[in-house]
Amino acid sequence: MIYLCEDCHYLFRSSEPAERCPDCGKIHIRPANEKEQKEFWSYQKEFHPELLAANH
Repeated sequence: MIYLCEDCHYLFRSSEPAERCPDCGKIHIRPANEKEQKEFWSYQKEFHPELLAANH
């Protein structure tokens, strides 16, 4: 699942339910909406294509 931290706006993926932001450590996180998920995958494609290839 992809999450968004409402404090620092960090988008991240976690296979387990997330309780804290891995970037800032705060607890104000929520599941990302559809627009935010598209943004996450766009960043991954642009900056980490090797990770996407490894997951397929």
